[in-house]
Amino acid sequence: MDRVFEAVPASVSSAKQGIARTENGERRVSLTHTREDGEVVVKIPETGMPTPRHIEFDIADVPVLVGIDDYDKPVEVHRPAASDVVLAKDVGEFLPSAD
Repeated sequence: MDRVFEAVPASVSSAKQGIARTENGERRVSLTHTREDGEVVVKIPETGMPTPRHIEFDIADVPVLVGIDDYDKPVEVHRPAASDVVLAKDVGEFLPSAD
């Protein structure tokens, strides 16, 4: 896993490498970075580009799981229905002021 952190000084990241496991047909290694307020786990392919495939962390004791298995797939963008669109002028009172 040195290739992932080769340009990152040890003072910036203290991530620990986990054992490779197969997920969604791909061998992945977990990198766990622990801090005083919790930890972040990033799973990357064991070989090839170290593109994150899965990220886990907590926000206010609520687990957040982000799966990125379709990283290299094209994205189809569709215009929302007019009934699903909210104009900024209609919700301005809910937005934080720039004062």
